[in-house]
Amino acid sequence: MAIIGVALADKDFKVINGAMRFYIKTLYTPFIIYIGYLYRNRLEKIIPFNMKALLIVFIIQILLLTYSAPIGMDLYSARLHHNISPFIVPFTGIYFTIFAAKLLAPLVKQGSFIDFVGKNTFHIMANHMFVIFLVEVIIFIIDGHSWNSFPDNLYGGKYNIGHYKFLYFALALYFSTYSGVFLNYTGSKIKPVIQKLFSQIKYKIAVRRN
Repeated sequence: MAIIGVALADKDFKVINGAMRFYIKTLYTPFIIYIGYLYRNRLEKIIPFNMKALLIVFIIQILLLTYSAPIGMDLYSARLHHNISPFIVPFTGIYFTIFAAKLLAPLVKQGSFIDFVGKNTFHIMANHMFVIFLVEVIIFIIDGHSWNSFPDNLYGGKYNIGHYKFLYFALALYFSTYSGVFLNYTGSKIKPVIQKLFSQIKYKIAVRRN
């Protein structure tokens, strides 16, 4: 899917609008989410987080920036290079983020909002765009616009983001974080019930067979 998304991006690194932007982001974004999942469950336990490894990752990042002109990758505008950089940058970017997080972790208090953010990064990654979309709809209507005119802005830039950028960021971070807290709490309550139910079903099946 990610390969198709990169292939659909403009070869000259131009901004893509309309439905094509939506298709590219939909195809490529799951790859980034999966890399985050891979780090959380496997790579973080294998890859060393020390200055030597950091230097190697930094050199890789410099090489990618050097040979990927123009510099950068903008998923929001569906601007992806037609080389290996879109498949390497998620690895190096997440490594830098985890390295910084490990340095700052001792300063974070248990139960604080930052602590919740750190424990719900998967939910933030998965849900923030949908939350931003809901925030956009609310701001759009509060500003006095008709709902019928909203689809014209659906594939473009976020509505009046220059004026409301901090509101977008704060609400997306807050609700994405606590949606993760809610889902984790709900899952912890439902999981034992489901496990107990399946155990009872297996027991009844075993009794009938005997």
